Amino acid sequence: MDIKNLETLEKFCEKEKIPMALPVQTNEEWLHTLSTTEEKAEAIFECVMANSWNFNKNGIKRWLKQPHTLKE
Repeated sequence: MDIKNLETLEKFCEKEKIPMALPVQTNEEWLHTLSTTEEKAEAIFECVMANSWNFNKNGIKRWLKQPHTLKE
């Protein structure tokens, strides 16, 4: 799910007064929960490699804005 769809879902749930099942956080928010620089570097590296992205700033920025999932 991309960030635009996530925002649409959040607005719909708020309008209909439906609680979302889990709090949603972006990869960037999740990344801040890691305690060491080594853990953060490993997480970014693994996600970049798992998604077969070219290692560039725009790809990492896109990943940071995506909703975090347990597989990442």
